Amino acid sequence: MFATCVLVSDDASRPNIKLNQGEELVIGRCRETRIRDRRCSKQQVKVLADFSNGTVTLTHLGPNPSKVLSKFLHSGQSIVVKDGDTFSLLPDGLSYIVRYERAEHDKSVSESLSSAAYKVVQLPERDGLSTKRKRNSSEQESSCKKLATDASNGCGGTEPSKTELGGEKSDELSCVRADNSSGSTAKLLSKASVSMSEIGWTSIREQSVLLFRPDGLQHSSKIAAFDLDGTIITTKSGKVFPTDANDWKLLYPQVQTKLKGLAKDGYKIVVFTNQRGVSKGYSSEDAFKRKLQKILEQLGIKAQVYICFGVGFFRKPAPGAWRHLEAKGNGSVQINMQESFYVGDAAGRPANWEPGRKKDFSSSDRLFALNVGLRFYTPEEFFMKKPAAKFELPTFDPRNLPNLPLAEVLSSQRTVETKMLIEPSDLLKDEKEVVMLVGFPASGKTHFAKHYMVPKKYVHVNRDLLGSWQKCVSECEKALTSGQSVVVDNTSPDAESRKRFTAVAKKFKCDCRCFVLSCTLEQAKHNNKFRELLLQGQKHVPVTDMVLYSYRKKYQEPQLSEGFSEILKVNFIPQFDNPNDEMLYRQFLIDK
Repeated sequence: MFATCVLVSDDASRPNIKLNQGEELVIGRCRETRIRDRRCSKQQVKVLADFSNGTVTLTHLGPNPSKVLSKFLHSGQSIVVKDGDTFSLLPDGLSYIVRYERAEHDKSVSESLSSAAYKVVQLPERDGLSTKRKRNSSEQESSCKKLATDASNGCGGTEPSKTELGGEKSDELSCVRADNSSGSTAKLLSKASVSMSEIGWTSIREQSVLLFRPDGLQHSSKIAAFDLDGTIITTKSGKVFPTDANDWKLLYPQVQTKLKGLAKDGYKIVVFTNQRGVSKGYSSEDAFKRKLQKILEQLGIKAQVYICFGVGFFRKPAPGAWRHLEAKGNGSVQINMQESFYVGDAAGRPANWEPGRKKDFSSSDRLFALNVGLRFYTPEEFFMKKPAAKFELPTFDPRNLPNLPLAEVLSSQRTVETKMLIEPSDLLKDEKEVVMLVGFPASGKTHFAKHYMVPKKYVHVNRDLLGSWQKCVSECEKALTSGQSVVVDNTSPDAESRKRFTAVAKKFKCDCRCFVLSCTLEQAKHNNKFRELLLQGQKHVPVTDMVLYSYRKKYQEPQLSEGFSEILKVNFIPQFDNPNDEMLYRQFLIDK
């Protein structure tokens, strides 16, 4: 029987957490744990210690995954860890080591924790609390708030020690919010080797980004971040887009006073603005630079500015500009996320959110704040003190991916014992067959074919590679003639495009099954944007929104009467090369 269980933090600025036998504890972002990263939910994980066998059952609660024993844990999933195991509240950090000790070692444990300058927080005892009793949601929500500090090592609410997130003189970034990691998303920032040590204008050409830092601007742990158009300024002309570089005025009279007050209170003001019009030729870089400097002169403040002209990792709502600020743009000063905030007008508000007001053109500002973990305000809320208006998030939420079986049988010519196929082996057949994949571009068809079917000797037939449907049919016939099965990886939206291949299967007297990739238009857009970010700078065939809408218009639901022996729905279950890629995928990448 063990006597004590402590979750030992990997960071001396966060206290260790003492667990009691049989008592559930919810751990997340709160004052007592000193966790400020807004990607970590206030109810991130639930832990339950069992002193009889030296284990801790960990159940994930939050929208962003935790990482346990090199595996990702998503909402509702549980895992048992033991003494010496490490788990992280986020895939890229906030780690704890499980430490059990027997009674004879209690003193040495306390001494070792004290000598390491770690603090211990402990869940207070509750009279009559059964070890089997489950708390209701309100108790779970308040459990972090009810953590009491150990008498000898009280938390005291002091600020954590500041940690270097990337010095100004470093040439490369190794990660996106993750130390010593590698992967495609890391390269998006590693290319952006420009630091903000330079005064004036600098650029990251490969990301189509301009950076501005005025002389005398002080770095700060408190960031007051703003969008530009529709937030700090608007057009004099009243038109949606400015007619020239002089067509601007402050949005409200209060803007100047408010921003000056923030600077006086020790905030560093940072502006993040998308300016696609410059790359389209509606304005020049030089004209925009002059315009921005006039705006700052009228405001009478110093501000750091990120201007994105392109469509890549630095364009809101993607988090690239903020990640650069954290790692290279704030003079090694760690940002206090609790005290920082972001203000923008692209907030996803529907029509008539205020009487007579049009709906917001996008949600990019609100989603940007969600992605990086900042409090968010609209200009009306921040400058005019108006109540928060209703808003709508995108229908596809990448933070919450459901746990689904790999595939489900929708209809079949024969009796099917089970409609759910969890194992990849359940999908495949020993006898020769044709499998047709049906789904949006960017729905995961090629990945599915290469990951599950090609390794099992299915011949991969793809129109993008072969150039025409006639060549695809020819390759099918060639493979079937040699006794091999075929997977046809085309969009195949309608019965007309599918009958070419059901006819081939009929000719060779083999089954033809249809696998429908379960992916909505909104998720296909997200997948496409994710792919574009990972392939940035590489040659690839872009998929435009027009192509996606064209597929939706042509789509006809597959029927057994077309000649299929079976129709299956394949659920979209993304797989990633590294944690950074997963973190990027689980952020909002489409602005509406």
